[in-house]
Amino acid sequence: MSRAANPALRRLWRLLPTLFWLVAFCLLPLCLIVAYSLGTRTEGGGVALGFSLENYLRFFNSGFYLLVTARSRAPFIPPSSFSTKLVDAYARCLPTLGKA
Repeated sequence: MSRAANPALRRLWRLLPTLFWLVAFCLLPLCLIVAYSLGTRTEGGGVALGFSLENYLRFFNSGFYLLVTARSRAPFIPPSSFSTKLVDAYARCLPTLGKA
């Protein structure tokens, strides 16, 4: 193995624990959520895995689910827009700070 490949290989080895945690605790749960959301309900209340858009059709065609989603998102919209404006104002002032 050449000396030029060693730094790249060392970087890869350093990233492996981070990649493992990212996959194990972010990507894998997200894949499970998508898989269950595409499944259908069984009589006992379980989920039969498969491909069905029934759950998404029920969500978008029901006023109740959309109302609940809008109400749960509403408290987070003003703070996020406020923080965006704050960061934008700081970015605009940054070039002038060193000219004092």
